[in-house]
Amino acid sequence: MEINNILAHAVETGDKKRYDYAICQGCNVNAAVSAINMQQASSWQREGFTTITPLALAIMQNNTEMLEYLLRDGADLTQPIKTDQITYTNALALATIRASHQTYERIFKESNQEMIAKAAIEFKKEEIPVAHVLVCGYIPELTSAESTARLGQYLDRGLEVEQKDRHGYNLMMNAARVGNLDAIILLVQHGGDLTEKYPDKEKTIRDFIINADGTLYWQKHENEQDRQKIEQIEQIYQNRQQAKATRNSPVQTAIKATRHTR
Repeated sequence: MEINNILAHAVETGDKKRYDYAICQGCNVNAAVSAINMQQASSWQREGFTTITPLALAIMQNNTEMLEYLLRDGADLTQPIKTDQITYTNALALATIRASHQTYERIFKESNQEMIAKAAIEFKKEEIPVAHVLVCGYIPELTSAESTARLGQYLDRGLEVEQKDRHGYNLMMNAARVGNLDAIILLVQHGGDLTEKYPDKEKTIRDFIINADGTLYWQKHENEQDRQKIEQIEQIYQNRQQAKATRNSPVQTAIKATRHTR
């Protein structure tokens, strides 16, 4: 087997001994290899990789141990990472969009300001549509829990709740439309507004969730677990509204004014 393939296979399988062997043989840690020769070839091809680098493998598998080895041995974080659909401008861009919190944080520590700026631009550009796909549950390779977890990563990294798709629907509108209660809980926690109206309907997001008259959602209310989630959504939202009202009360306004005059 060609030495660069050995390294890639070692990273993919987490084989430290084979990794060290490949490094000792002088392999290129930044070389891309054919995805079809990998152990999980079908997975990488489904993800859009015709070729894939060891660094991309470590990021996609959230393998922080192999990531450390690659960084030690000269992996280039600034090198673009290509798939059939998109070219990520650098490793941080791929990690921001696809990786776990631990992998993202590790690469972020090694990134300069230019890398961070490029990754931020790409994140805003590419993850708006992907986030909408996540809340609708349209990625068959991910379970509902995995989709919600990835959405949470995007929100923690700066994705705005109010980002809209081409129909003018924001993330919570789409989540409510398909009855994705776990995503709605997450979005409400990040500031989503239940009272916002759909651009092409008289209904609000809350109408779809609470009043049970949405076209695709009503059957969910027969499930006790879903009723509990609905109550949780309502409670989170009401608590936030009460906290907001308290901050804007005449007493609090007077206190703030007094502080400013001191």
